[in-house]
Amino acid sequence: MWRLGITGKELQVQNFLLLCHLFNVLNINLGKGVKVAIFDTGLSISHPHFKKVSERTDWTGDGDLDDGLGHGTFVAGLIASYRECFGFAPDADLHIFRVFTNNQVRI
Repeated sequence: MWRLGITGKELQVQNFLLLCHLFNVLNINLGKGVKVAIFDTGLSISHPHFKKVSERTDWTGDGDLDDGLGHGTFVAGLIASYRECFGFAPDADLHIFRVFTNNQVRI
């Protein structure tokens, strides 16, 4: 094993960023044209890590579209974040359905 002076987590991040760059160079689809629906606690309205949020719908009846807990935003980030922590499909169209209020979920 080589000793590079970096931690395992830093190496994982570097490998992931290298893989994302390789996907871009090889023109591998990163979600372009793919529609993803997320049924959760919503999506943070002010979060800057998402390119295409095509739809936001509140199914809870409280009229709030913001994710007060962060769980729905975390799930969306795993899928489609395009800054800092990259998701698996940053070019995907996100359709966010808020189906849980802040009081219905415990984190």
